[in-house]
Amino acid sequence: MLAGPLAFRPLYARTGHLWRSRYFGIRLKARLKGIGRLLLGRFPPTPRFFRKASTPRRMLQWAIARQIVLRL
Repeated sequence: MLAGPLAFRPLYARTGHLWRSRYFGIRLKARLKGIGRLLLGRFPPTPRFFRKASTPRRMLQWAIARQIVLRL
């Protein structure tokens, strides 16, 4: 997750006059994919990964909060 605004546009959003809509479309698709992973229980990648974490609850809270933030 970025701490501030982008310093430059990503490669997929550099060309063409509709770069802004392309950028937000790709970011929206990624966000929906992340929410889907959370809803289907595909985060974390393996249950063993989650059990070995020193703070599993905090890690899960961060993952959920990251997906519900309005900023794309």
